[in-house]
Amino acid sequence: MTWKQFYTDFWKRMEPGFAVRPDVTRELELRSSRWAGKIGLELGVGMGFYSKTLATKCRTLYLNDINEHHLEHALSIEFERDNVKSLPGDASSLSVPDEIDVIFYLGNGLPHLSLSQFIKMAMNLSSRKDRLIVIEYMDFLETIRSDGFREKTYEPTGDADVMIESDNVLDFSKGIVAKSFSSQGSTYNISWNIYSSFIVQGVMESAGFKFDDRFSKVYSRNATVTRLDFFCN
Repeated sequence: MTWKQFYTDFWKRMEPGFAVRPDVTRELELRSSRWAGKIGLELGVGMGFYSKTLATKCRTLYLNDINEHHLEHALSIEFERDNVKSLPGDASSLSVPDEIDVIFYLGNGLPHLSLSQFIKMAMNLSSRKDRLIVIEYMDFLETIRSDGFREKTYEPTGDADVMIESDNVLDFSKGIVAKSFSSQGSTYNISWNIYSSFIVQGVMESAGFKFDDRFSKVYSRNATVTRLDFFCN
């Protein structure tokens, strides 16, 4: 089964705008003055977990995703204002309009990009100066250091009684955590680089951005450390 098939089958059962990580949502709300009245772009929006929160403060918010179904789902959210627009395409090669002031890459989308794609994306984002970039990802190295390694973890869904189960394998020789997700008979395998925090900062700095700030939170459902990094150029 492909990631597209698994993702669509699983997340389509959730309500648009479901807060998959409430702590990250609250942190975005607390820091929203940084993009108040500005034009924002949310790359790889998925099902729009954070879109309503971002749109509340942005003057205009563009939603991007390579998957038309996901983009349609995110656009179906009941936004408070008529300030949300669609910008479909591949996040790793998207031509970003110069008018965009702040760019969000949230929801831990990095595992779906190769290193070369992430570098290309970072270079695309640097096409205009004075931009703020906000990236969310899971820091497995810090998770392992602080809490050890768990061979089985669970993720929440929109249904309090339904959890997505994950079997995990740690491979230090390859520098990855391989996760096998299962949900109602569907399975999908994906890998995370355990050195993601170094890679994110290194790639963004090589593209001309400066590390600005970081929010770090242990996501209690599966004890994984979630990072929210802020960069500016």
